[in-house]
Amino acid sequence: MWHGANYTFRVFGLIHGLLFLPRLLSKRDTTVKRILQYLNRDQYGQYIAMAGTLFITCFLLVFFRSRDIGFAADYYARMFQDLGNTELLDFWSGKKAKLAILIFMICEWIQRHENHQLAIERFPKYFRVLVYLFLIAAILLYGDYGNDPFIYFQF
Repeated sequence: MWHGANYTFRVFGLIHGLLFLPRLLSKRDTTVKRILQYLNRDQYGQYIAMAGTLFITCFLLVFFRSRDIGFAADYYARMFQDLGNTELLDFWSGKKAKLAILIFMICEWIQRHENHQLAIERFPKYFRVLVYLFLIAAILLYGDYGNDPFIYFQF
């Protein structure tokens, strides 16, 4: 396996591969193709697809960052056992979380027809500079500069 990656990377990759099945099946199955076309055409369908993709991706990142399957399972169990415990939320609680998610969703919506979210060449230069400065400020303000080793250093 790639650089000694453990089973969490395999599960992460397997589930991501399974998420491509609807797109692959749409080439053969007309029912799946009609559903995907509807989601792409309908404004609310696009929003549901975007929110679903964000949720699934964030949910699956637990596997990517976990040291083993047991740790991931325990993390998921703790995530849903005490939903009223705000101590678990820390940074992503309250107004900051809602603002960050709103900004991400607005960017995704505006850029939904682009290859990636920073394909902003069509905007005026001052706007692009503001976007880049905002990103740099967000990294400097909210970046985690602790002693945690980079994930690939564990291999």
